[in-house]
Amino acid sequence: LYGDEARQEHDRFRAVFERAGVEVVEAQDLLGEALESAAARGEVLRELEGEYEAPPDVVERLRDLPPAELAEALVCGLRTEGEAHGTPPYGRFFDLDPLPNYFFQRDPQAVLGERVMISSMATEAREREPLLARTIFTHHPSFAGALPRDPQGLLPAAPPDGADPPGLPWRRAPHPPFSPTRPRP
Repeated sequence: LYGDEARQEHDRFRAVFERAGVEVVEAQDLLGEALESAAARGEVLRELEGEYEAPPDVVERLRDLPPAELAEALVCGLRTEGEAHGTPPYGRFFDLDPLPNYFFQRDPQAVLGERVMISSMATEAREREPLLARTIFTHHPSFAGALPRDPQGLLPAAPPDGADPPGLPWRRAPHPPFSPTRPRP
């Protein structure tokens, strides 16, 4: 994928929709607007540190960013300060990896009537996408009420009778530890 060409193609595609009278919104812009809420910022940063095990110094760098820049860092990554470091072949360039597939917005969520279902993603490169979707659908004023009341789990914490029924995942699987350079299996 060639970044400049892909951006130009996206802009042309967007312009076609806008000329047809369709309102086009960018997920990163919505995320930035949602992150204007102190509650949204706090939830995202707590989950990055707790659930995704982002190092405290990375979380502190993110905490200091204005909402639009925080949204950009969450989507496009947080570059390593100074020179690249680490063990991959050429060092580590990001303290928080970019989300390379974030433009595939149909994957992490599905609209069901007036509600939204947010899925967990199968690959490491996409594991933070549901966090960003939950942030938008929970905190952006345009989408208030789009998520069911339990946006974190979406399922009961435990089955009513204490035994997992076949085929129903009652608890979310834990995320793998945070590592921008974790090797692929």
